[in-house]
Amino acid sequence: ATLSVATGNLERIGRQKLAAANLLELFHAGAWSDTFEQRADIFCHGIEQVRRATRPDAAILAVGDTPADILAARANHLPVMAVATGTYTFEQLQNEEPSLCLHSFAELL
Repeated sequence: ATLSVATGNLERIGRQKLAAANLLELFHAGAWSDTFEQRADIFCHGIEQVRRATRPDAAILAVGDTPADILAARANHLPVMAVATGTYTFEQLQNEEPSLCLHSFAELL
């Protein structure tokens, strides 16, 4: 699997957050808000990176913790798994009708 981050964070800030959580080295690519104003455009750029690194028909699942992530995934025709690990509640995320909604990643075990 190829992991890419698509975030509304500026690259400098996003990299710091991922590094602080010891996750940065897990990601193969990144799409940041430095050059994109809309979250859907950030996701589109991330999709392009993954498909260039793998294959044009690569299956992609978006994972997000905000309503904006769900909407951006939907705008790019991606299935999206929402996880209530951030400031938004499970109910708030579920209201946006993601493909799957979890309270936490522990539910995947």
